Amino acid sequence: MNDSKKNIKEEEIITERFIDTVCKQIAENKSVRKTLPLRGRLHIDRPLPFLVVYRRPVKRIDHGTDKLVKGEASYLIASASRKIKAGVSKLVQNIIVQIASEHKAFLILEVWTKKNNQLNSNNHAGILKPSITLKISKTHFPTETVEALQKGLSSIYLLRQKINVEVLYDNSQWPEKMHSLVPNNFGKANNCYLIGIEIDPIFQNAITGDIFPLVLRKLHQGLSKALKLGVFQFSHNQTTLRPTNYQSLGRRAMVKAVWEVDQKLAEISNAYDFLLLVTPINIDQSWNKFLSSKFEKSPIFYYRPIPINPSALKTKLYGIPIEQIEDPTLSNLFYEKQVELEKTLSMLRDRRTRNF
Repeated sequence: MNDSKKNIKEEEIITERFIDTVCKQIAENKSVRKTLPLRGRLHIDRPLPFLVVYRRPVKRIDHGTDKLVKGEASYLIASASRKIKAGVSKLVQNIIVQIASEHKAFLILEVWTKKNNQLNSNNHAGILKPSITLKISKTHFPTETVEALQKGLSSIYLLRQKINVEVLYDNSQWPEKMHSLVPNNFGKANNCYLIGIEIDPIFQNAITGDIFPLVLRKLHQGLSKALKLGVFQFSHNQTTLRPTNYQSLGRRAMVKAVWEVDQKLAEISNAYDFLLLVTPINIDQSWNKFLSSKFEKSPIFYYRPIPINPSALKTKLYGIPIEQIEDPTLSNLFYEKQVELEKTLSMLRDRRTRNF
């Protein structure tokens, strides 16, 4: 009975053993992919001098925000619950010490959304002007990193509007009513910088909290690029890391979901030869008849039998869980391939009709 209680208790906290395991994997240059208590997640693709953080609020619904940080090479999703407050801070600080000792500096980018009651009353897609606030320290901040991040965020367009980016010099670079993951003295001692990224949640329905998936996907793509641009500048100015391109700061390790989606798309693509099936088998005869009619009669084309059921394959195509792919670049490529296959299947279905 006592052992059972002990196990339950350990599952609800971040233990010293857990932190030691993470640090050991980082030291051995291994990827880290761990589940945290209360639906948290830690992913470190390789030891890079940054960590993108999202802490899930306890007292309000905040659907979709966690997806904005997924896909980065290093990210942490954690509950803001008091139960694991100390454990999360200790975990982050140990990660900083481990990586900053190698790269000489570290950057924490914490992402969160404003509460709906802090927004304009016209808070729904199409009316609210999208905006992001960068919260940085008044005295301890990487100037060129902030400028690169601001420039990257300013290039995002949502709902046909350019995102408004404001830089706010604030003593709190973390969500309201939460604590700093890194104390000032610790941050200075380890050359660690904090940048808070507060986002207007225009990808959420203000009344129901439901997500607008296409808006969220577009924001995710733009935010991910901006984060990489900021980290790229930070790496060159503050650390010993010298990435050749901002895109090299993305993920390298492919998770199981990526291979599964790629395989399922390939299976559908290989199930038929599109060009062969839309190419008439009587081109010469049709042209001769068209020519002999002095171009007055439309030619009649004959095609090869279609060896698949286009409608059934469409159903299978849209059952592929691309939304499970965390990396926004990869998911976008898969979505584009999905649309391409859908169009070819529609053309096969409409063959011999006016819609072809």
